[in-house]
Amino acid sequence: MIDDHVPPQFAPKGYAILSGTGRVIEVVPRALTDAERGDANGEVVKARLRREEEEKQRHFDETLLTRYSSVDDIAAARTRRINEIVVRIEMTKGSIANLKGQLEARQKAAADLERAGREVPKDYTDTIEALRGEIGAAEELLSRLGVEQQADALRFDLEVRRFGELRPDLEN
Repeated sequence: MIDDHVPPQFAPKGYAILSGTGRVIEVVPRALTDAERGDANGEVVKARLRREEEEKQRHFDETLLTRYSSVDDIAAARTRRINEIVVRIEMTKGSIANLKGQLEARQKAAADLERAGREVPKDYTDTIEALRGEIGAAEELLSRLGVEQQADALRFDLEVRRFGELRPDLEN
């Protein structure tokens, strides 16, 4: 079962932090052993960290070379991904506009009742609060999508640069 936290008894073994889409954001290495903590110069720890970094880079490189055959492939994937996010952003903006319209209409109806000296029904106030919550959630999603768009653009830029280093023989 996947959870949003690592149980304390397993955290020392290391773990991966995933994004909402299942991508690995960060890998937290295992805790140091007593011998590693006791190493006066830290050479054991430094060697372990170097090996872990080399292994991560090797895995990244293999995945990159398997996934793409040219820089143009990466550019096309970048365009597709950014366009997908742009569509989600536009849909979310449309949803926010729709929700704000509903909120405005419900608030106007409640105000009309108050001006007429009538009590505003509880379902009106509940609906107003629910709409505010949905707007807040949609605006938060919009913000996350903007961050995701920037992060993906940077990731693809990194992939283009690294692919060029690994395969300088291929033309763009």
